[in-house]
Amino acid sequence: MGHCTALQFIVFGSCVGALIFYGVAAWRSTCGWEEVYVCVIECMKDDYSKRTMGLLISDIGTIVFGTTAAMSPPGYLKIIFWFCGLCYGMITFYLAAKVYIEAYHTVPKGICRKIVRAMAWDYFGSWCMFPILFVLGPEGFGHISAYGSVIAHQVLDITSKNLWSLMGHMLRVKIHEHIIVHGNITKKTQFTGMITFYLAAKVYIEAYHTVPKGICRKIVRAMAWDYFGSWCMFPILFVLGPEGFGHISAYGSVIAHQVLDITSKNLWSLMGHMLRVKIHEHIIVHGNITKKTQFTVSLSTSHHTAAMCSMGC
Repeated sequence: MGHCTALQFIVFGSCVGALIFYGVAAWRSTCGWEEVYVCVIECMKDDYSKRTMGLLISDIGTIVFGTTAAMSPPGYLKIIFWFCGLCYGMITFYLAAKVYIEAYHTVPKGICRKIVRAMAWDYFGSWCMFPILFVLGPEGFGHISAYGSVIAHQVLDITSKNLWSLMGHMLRVKIHEHIIVHGNITKKTQFTGMITFYLAAKVYIEAYHTVPKGICRKIVRAMAWDYFGSWCMFPILFVLGPEGFGHISAYGSVIAHQVLDITSKNLWSLMGHMLRVKIHEHIIVHGNITKKTQFTVSLSTSHHTAAMCSMGC
C-alpha cells in the first residue's frame, strides 16, 4: 500500500510538473515574442536589447507566478502567487508604456502614429482582461464556467496577439514606405524626463554649495526656479494642447511654447553667462577659494544639464 501511495505521488508530481511546463511553454510561445516585438515597433532595430530583456524577464515572472497560482489549491497560496504575478505584470505594463510613448514620438506623423496609438489601446486593453478573467474564471472564484473562460480567452488571444501583430506589420510597412520616400528623418526621443529632473536637481544643489556666496548663489537659485518651472510646463501643454486632449488651440499652444522657449533657454542661458562672469570676477579678486565637489553620475542629458555641470567651475 505504501509503494502504491509513493508511486501515485510520483506520477501525480510528474504530471503537475509537466502541466506547469506545458503552460509556461505555451504562454511563452505566444507572449515572449510579442514582448520582443513591442521593443522594435518604432525603429526597426535589433530584436534583443537591454530593454527587451527587461520586458522578457517581467513577462516570464508574470507567466510563472500566474501558472503556479492557477495550479495551486484554493487558499492563501493562490492569492499570494496571483499578486506576485500581478506585480510582474505591472512592471511589464510600465516598461511597455515607456516603449509606446517613445515610439509615438519617434515614428513619422500621420498614419504611423495612429497605428501606434491603436496598438497601445489594443495591448493594454486586451492584456488587462487576463487577470480579471483569472479571478472570475474557474482558476479564481468560479463566477464564469470553464467553457465561458475558454471562449473569452480565445477572443482575447485574437485581439491581443493576432490583431496586434497585424497592426505591427502594417506599422513596419508604413515606416519603410516613409523611409523610401522621405529618408530616415525620424527623431529619436528618450522617455527620461523624471531622470533628467533628478540629475538636474543634484547638479543645482552641488552648484549652490560650490559657487561663492552672495550674488552667485542667488543666480543659481534663479536658474533652478527658471529651469524646473519652465520645463515642467511642457508636459502640461502637451496634455492640454492639440497633441493631447485639445483644450488649447494650436495657435495658443504655439504661443505658449514660444514663451516657454524664451524663458527656459534664452533667459536661462543669459543667467548662466552672468553666473560665469561673476565667478571669474570673484576668482580675480579673491582667488579660487570655492570647494570643488565631484559629481559622478554618468548619464547623458541635454545641453542644459551639460551647461549646469560647468556652473561650479
